[in-house]
Amino acid sequence: MILRIKKSQAFLGRAKGDRKFIPNIYGRYFLAVEVQAVSNTLYIPISIGSGRKSTGFIYVIEGDTESKSTASVDYEGKGASIITSGSISYCKIPSGRMALFKVRANVYGTPGQKYKFSLSRINYKINPNDLRYKKFLTDLSTESIRLK
Repeated sequence: MILRIKKSQAFLGRAKGDRKFIPNIYGRYFLAVEVQAVSNTLYIPISIGSGRKSTGFIYVIEGDTESKSTASVDYEGKGASIITSGSISYCKIPSGRMALFKVRANVYGTPGQKYKFSLSRINYKINPNDLRYKKFLTDLSTESIRLK
């Protein structure tokens, strides 16, 4: 597997309306990650999480204080397709092909503090019927931004 960052963005967002539990200012992060299957077909779950769940993309929010976050991932690519095994959807990337994954996250933290979004691991399978995931450890991150 070969990974490349095609685009990395971090900027401030402002929520409209009355927000009692979530701050009006939040960090918006975007990573476009190109994944190439070199020698085997790859099956990457089209899901994202911040814990030890059976997700494809594992992320970390690095910041000065605690935060809440939401994240999503989608993909596109010639030759890449979607398959479902049980309740999990996978992006199937045939050997020699590429897929572009678009990862978006919103971080709701403390105003005045800095936050950064990082992908720490990508779980994948060579065969969708395998019981365990293989892990590709990585450190793909955006720049830090201060919530003002």
